[in-house]
Amino acid sequence: MPEPREPTRDLDLIAALRALPARQRAAVALYYFEDRPTSEVAYILGCSESTATVHLHKARRRLADLLGQEALDVP
Repeated sequence: MPEPREPTRDLDLIAALRALPARQRAAVALYYFEDRPTSEVAYILGCSESTATVHLHKARRRLADLLGQEALDVP
């Protein structure tokens, strides 16, 4: 069973997500929070699947910078 999340970590995540460019933030929300495949993310964003993948890659790198790599390793 996963450990309960700390409220401050949730607030840190929200702040980090807000710091992302709009397209990256949308890609993260669709892929991770709505559990959509990259093909759907691309369709919704009106871009190619490879572009959607790039948005996700850049977003993960930026979130790792903002939150620290260890924060992204926690389920």
